[in-house]
Amino acid sequence: MTQIVISRKNIVTPHRIERGQGLWPSMAIQEVQQYLPAAITDVTGRISSVSAPAKQGYCSHVLFLDSERGKFALKMAQPGYRGDELEAEFVALRMLEGKGLLIPQAFACTKDERGHYLLSSYCEGTPLGTLLTSVEDEELRLHMVGQMATVLAELHSISVEGAAWGECLESQLCFAREHLEYSNIDPEEFVGIDPHEVLRKLKDNPPSAGKVCLIHGDYRPKNMLWKENSISCVLDWAFCDMGDPYYDLAIIWYYLKTPQEKEHFMRCYGLERLDEERLGYFELLAKFVNV
Repeated sequence: MTQIVISRKNIVTPHRIERGQGLWPSMAIQEVQQYLPAAITDVTGRISSVSAPAKQGYCSHVLFLDSERGKFALKMAQPGYRGDELEAEFVALRMLEGKGLLIPQAFACTKDERGHYLLSSYCEGTPLGTLLTSVEDEELRLHMVGQMATVLAELHSISVEGAAWGECLESQLCFAREHLEYSNIDPEEFVGIDPHEVLRKLKDNPPSAGKVCLIHGDYRPKNMLWKENSISCVLDWAFCDMGDPYYDLAIIWYYLKTPQEKEHFMRCYGLERLDEERLGYFELLAKFVNV
């Protein structure tokens, strides 16, 4: 696969230590054109209709804008915690543009007194997370699993410079500590265990140094769109960073339900042997950013 060098200085990871409010206040369709910043409407032109996905996420409010210049996706978030994520996602999408990855095109990112805005291309497809919960055909599920593996392998083939493995891990541990200190963790991830003790063990017992690559940071089926029997787009790049590929592998591993799915994923990803100790380490670390 083509190796692309991306400098560490181009990676922006949000310092998400303010809880903030993720969802945008409800807004009537007729208000959208009036209240959107010029940086957004300068790109879209006159907006003719507005729609929204059937289910909103927890981090931002999403609208689909039909305009004289095409169809766009608009993410909106209130200032602080979630607004920083939109800015980080914009930087990541711009950095990865033209690299052959299945990502939206980022057009504009701005903010005003109401909050932050990220405008990107509209991507067609059905959320893969929705499909995986309903598909019972084993052959189709394996095909979906193989697609997730192939797309992830392409992302992980992007090499980075100026990033030591230990430095990347320390940054992630710091990120986890901030989440713990400011209660930005999902309590359900730590039922029956003390997150402070988990984090201490992670810091004191890191795995051996490994490969450093570009990682998505939240590689889950819900962040992928499925169209015409393949993944059409990977969404939500706010956590894009540099780190061990097992970080992404640990997140997606949860969604592989059978030994056959895991074996097929490994084969399509190009992983000859699974390092279960390393996988377990990053499964625990990922719990601190599953919010």
